[in-house]
Amino acid sequence: MREILVVLYDLLFILASFYFLLKYFLRGRINKEIFKRLQTPDLSSYLQDKKKPIWLHAVSVGEVASLEELINSLKRNFPQYPLLLSTITSQGKELGEKLYKDRVFIFYLPLDLSFIMKRVVSTISPEIFIGAETEIWPN
Repeated sequence: MREILVVLYDLLFILASFYFLLKYFLRGRINKEIFKRLQTPDLSSYLQDKKKPIWLHAVSVGEVASLEELINSLKRNFPQYPLLLSTITSQGKELGEKLYKDRVFIFYLPLDLSFIMKRVVSTISPEIFIGAETEIWPN
C-alpha cells in the first residue's frame, strides 16, 4: 500500500511541477537554481574519511539565520562530525554561505521525489537529521 501511495505522490508532484514550471516560465520567473534541486549533492571531497555527518535543514532565510547558535554549538562540542545544511531557496543558500562559510557544506534540498530522495539520503547517510522547522514532505 505504501508503495502505491509513493508512486501516486510522485506522479502528482511531477504533474504539479510541470504546471508550475510552465506558469513561471511564461511569467519570466524561472529560477535556474531549480535545476540544482534535481541533483544529488557532491559530498565526496567534503566527507573524505570523516564520520557520518550531522544534516541540518532550513527552508529559507529565517530558518538559516536561526541555526547560527546551534551550528556554533555543534562545531564546538562535536568537531569530528561534518555539518551539512540543506535549504530550498537561493536566498537561504546565499545567507548560509555568508554566515557559515567553511564550517558547513551547504546545498539545495533536492525535489521531494522518492527516487531522488532515496539516493540523497543514502549518499549522505547522516548520523542525525535536524529540521529547523516542521515542514513535512512525504518522501
